[in-house]
Amino acid sequence: MPVTLLGIRAPSYLNTVLEVPYHIHFLADDKSALGHVTDLQADDLLVEWSRVNAINLHMWDTR
Repeated sequence: MPVTLLGIRAPSYLNTVLEVPYHIHFLADDKSALGHVTDLQADDLLVEWSRVNAINLHMWDTR
């Protein structure tokens, strides 16, 4: 299943809030699944980095 990973790297003063400096979510390209990434292994992985200052997340209604 192709997915997009969306993550943040928190500054050290937020480590007690996020527990680790990286907090990563995944979103299936077909929007059929989303969630937290707790472990990642891949035989074939493409990574593209983009730095942004703000993100607005909008969830969709599947009803």
